[in-house]
Amino acid sequence: MEENKVTNTAPEASEKKPRFTVKNILRILTVLCMIFVFCPSFLVSCSGQDVNVNVMTAVEGVKAYGETMVKPQPLMLLCLLLPIAVMVLLFVKKFTEKLNSTIILGCTAVDLVIWFIFRGAVKKIAEENYCTFKTTPWFVLNVIVMLLIIIANALILLEKMQMDTDIVVFFANGEAKEAIEGIAKKVTHATTATAGNADKTGTATDATKADPVGKLLGK
Repeated sequence: MEENKVTNTAPEASEKKPRFTVKNILRILTVLCMIFVFCPSFLVSCSGQDVNVNVMTAVEGVKAYGETMVKPQPLMLLCLLLPIAVMVLLFVKKFTEKLNSTIILGCTAVDLVIWFIFRGAVKKIAEENYCTFKTTPWFVLNVIVMLLIIIANALILLEKMQMDTDIVVFFANGEAKEAIEGIAKKVTHATTATAGNADKTGTATDATKADPVGKLLGK
């Protein structure tokens, strides 16, 4: 009897939780977002001098030739604080999974918008000072990582997968393809409906313009 008990419990003890869960992947991606804050996202060249620009450069301000070209922008710290908030949510079990995903998706979307605003501001300043502006691969990688975080949480909200889903099994079973196709169908349906409403509005407007007398008479 004792031997049977040992034999029966052995498989249970050998079972391990999957390492490549959606939650663990999101944690890795979030850490990358934090690292990218300190990486040179843009390259500005002025009079043969190259200046690497990252978020911390904006926070501290930019000086050149003894003059302040860009004042310190402490609000840019949001690019670091938002990923930190996301990381906290990925470890806290206080909220429901859907609420967590909603907040994470929102934080990442705001972070992505700030990064593009940052890019536009740096490019504008460079052009105003007759400097050349280039986007580095670090910026591209950062955008890709943030998009992956947004897509993963969107799939969770659409109930296509969960935080504890094994990502390897998810792709191996073809569930990822089905989820992406489902999202594509919903987007196509929404786009078609919007276009249809726009056509109806346009037709009604054209009819009114064609018959102004009828409009006045209430016909």
